Amino acid sequence: MGDYVLFSAIGTSDPIRGNFDGPMLHVVRHYRPKKVYLFFTEEMSQRVDEFGYEWCVKQLCPECEVVVILTDIENAHDYSVFINEFPKHIERIRDENKGATLILTVSSGTQQMCSCLALEALSRGLLAVQVSTPEKGASFSKRVYKGFEYQQAFENDFDNGVAGETENRCR
Repeated sequence: MGDYVLFSAIGTSDPIRGNFDGPMLHVVRHYRPKKVYLFFTEEMSQRVDEFGYEWCVKQLCPECEVVVILTDIENAHDYSVFINEFPKHIERIRDENKGATLILTVSSGTQQMCSCLALEALSRGLLAVQVSTPEKGASFSKRVYKGFEYQQAFENDFDNGVAGETENRCR
């Protein structure tokens, strides 16, 4: 099995939503990557410290290196932005982590981000991981919001259940 490296756009379901892992955190939980690259648009960049993404990753993988990529991208709904943006990051990540399996999360971020990452995975032969919602359908739970208490949310995360008893929603 070898080393994994994760690249994940960050969306409003990350790091925890509705008392369950968000997609990025769930991939970390089940693949235990040695390194995680978290990609933030301008809007999501404003939440980096407040929502504890790196802290949550480190609770699951203390040895994992976390690289935060902050951008000034304002139009997270624009496919053309990501068609040009993602390839340069993916190439850099592959160069920095030779021999590791690169995982692209295709469930975090906007639909446009997920689609572009799925195309990158398909065209480059990378591992795309989709994470289903705990409901196995549309999620109506409250998204990450202002005043989010990430440490408390992590303590109450149902995916932290007894070892081996939580469902792996990665596909």
